[in-house]
Amino acid sequence: DKYEANANRRKTLLERAVAFAATKGYDFTLDEAKAFAKAKGTELGLPVTDADLERVDRFPHAGGVLGILTGDF
Repeated sequence: DKYEANANRRKTLLERAVAFAATKGYDFTLDEAKAFAKAKGTELGLPVTDADLERVDRFPHAGGVLGILTGDF
């Protein structure tokens, strides 16, 4: 799992998360994931911008975009 999350450093963290989720049987688009991340971030008081979602590494919030998506910071 760790390898899959880090496999393609030229893709954004969210692109890698969507690709990994697809290998586990989930079916959602990158745009749907972006909308969810923004909504969840707002809900948690951690605003997520388009620039945040376009990063290929690092994230401004502890736990990163995956932490926001899963609620596991």
